[in-house]
Parts: sequence; C-alpha cells; structure tokens
Amino acid sequence: MGTITNFSKDHIICVVCDCNQEVLVLNYDENTKTLDLAMYESYAAYNHNSSWFQKIRYIWKILIGQHPYTDQIIINHNQIKDINKFLCELITK
Repeated sequence: MGTITNFSKDHIICVVCDCNQEVLVLNYDENTKTLDLAMYESYAAYNHNSSWFQKIRYIWKILIGQHPYTDQIIINHNQIKDINKFLCELITK
C-alpha cells in the first residue's frame, strides 16, 4: 500500500504509488494559485531490479540538480476546484 507524506506548512504532499515505483508530488504555490503535480521515479524502483548503471544515473540526476521526475503538470485554481469536487464525490459514494 502506498504511503503519504504531508508537508502542510510548505503546501506539499507526497504520495507513494502502491507499486513503489513512482511518487506523486503535489506542490501548491500560494502566489500564483497553481498546483504543480509531478511524478518522480521512486528510489525503491531501483533497489532490486535495476543495474548499477541505472542506480548511478538516478543518483547523478540528483547531484547535478535535476529531479528524477517522469512527468509533470501544472493546473490552475479552477482546475483545482474541479479536481476537489471530483474527489469529494468519490469519497462520499
């Protein structure tokens, strides 16, 4: 089962996928009222089934200041409201 780490004072939440292969990071920017959603490769994905080269590549990305993310989307305030409504409807069913 995936885990959630909430950094509420920084408006960031990290959700680890149930398969432990990716991490979803949601980062809210108060100034622009936008939400940055990024999918990162989880280090757990490299623990067992990756070559040393893949592990070093992952570490190298971090050392040179890049993030090992696989995809990213930024949504505006109205889209955040729509997503919130959708999720609330799912929870109440």
